[in-house]
Amino acid sequence: MINTVISDLQIFLLFFSILQILFSMVFAVIGVGNKNIRGDFKDYADAIDAGEIDEPENFPNEEYDQIGLFIGYLF
Repeated sequence: MINTVISDLQIFLLFFSILQILFSMVFAVIGVGNKNIRGDFKDYADAIDAGEIDEPENFPNEEYDQIGLFIGYLF
């Protein structure tokens, strides 16, 4: 019985990880939260870089700035 549960769980985890990878790829390709693409988010990032906004700790996705969009969305 335990072996059946573990084998079913492995299949589910494989399916779940494939879904998670695909959604990470989709969001990275779309560029959600990408500060290099023109728009409101880039204006906000430029304002922080220029020193116009005093609180850069509220910057969206700042914790994933060094590792890239795909890995950030994967995490």
